[in-house]
Amino acid sequence: NAQVSGLGEVKTQYRGSDAAMPYFEKGLLHLYAMDYKEAAENFSMAQLLDPNFAMAAWGEAMSYYRPFTGETQMTGGQAALYKLAVTEDKRLAKAETSIEKGLLNIAEIIFSKDRGTQYQKDTALSNAYENLYLLHQDETEALVWYAMHHLEKYLIKNEKSSAALALKATQKALSQSPGHPGALFCKILSTPANEVKTEITETARHYQKTAEASVIARHIASRPFAAAGLWKEFTDANTAAFALSEKNRSSRKGGIDDLFFHAFW
Repeated sequence: NAQVSGLGEVKTQYRGSDAAMPYFEKGLLHLYAMDYKEAAENFSMAQLLDPNFAMAAWGEAMSYYRPFTGETQMTGGQAALYKLAVTEDKRLAKAETSIEKGLLNIAEIIFSKDRGTQYQKDTALSNAYENLYLLHQDETEALVWYAMHHLEKYLIKNEKSSAALALKATQKALSQSPGHPGALFCKILSTPANEVKTEITETARHYQKTAEASVIARHIASRPFAAAGLWKEFTDANTAAFALSEKNRSSRKGGIDDLFFHAFW
């Protein structure tokens, strides 16, 4: 298991060198925290230390994929993949396991220039996630990424049936890895606000505790508090999220755009 103080815990079976893996795992935790710049930097370092580490290229590419905000940066994602190899078949050949090939294929679809119409590309992406789920139902990372795909469909495209699919995969992922930040994120957001019960507010408190250094964890935890009418916890969670964004902005010498005003308001 990989753990970064304040960001949660992940358990992977990806195959990188001993030197590269700590940077990869740190990048993955930053990715789940939606701290995309830090994620990209750590994945890039992992690939520098292990140039054939397919999942490092995948991770850096996915740090430019932001489905919940609609800000996917195609050029950045493509450049990350090109570091591994200049053609898709050569990149996929460097993925050592079935799950690695499945996840890398998903990144290839997202950042491809020649997958046909947007509908054809969306269909190919959905099929790739379904295949990943069918082949790797016992692997936490496959469950989490499948859940996030359906969470996007639920939140962004308003596909109600996707909420149940996301929640089912998430529950299984959490049974394997209770502190997984991506799974906790998905569980909270795939639970409809009118169905919030004590279990979900406890999940929110657990998410805040295990990922206390994550702006996103603090903010997302506030959602079930609002649904349950726990207004002090709601306010405290968003206050903490904004304070963390200010701390991060200051330490990284960022600008005003780095502040998480959504939590502030």
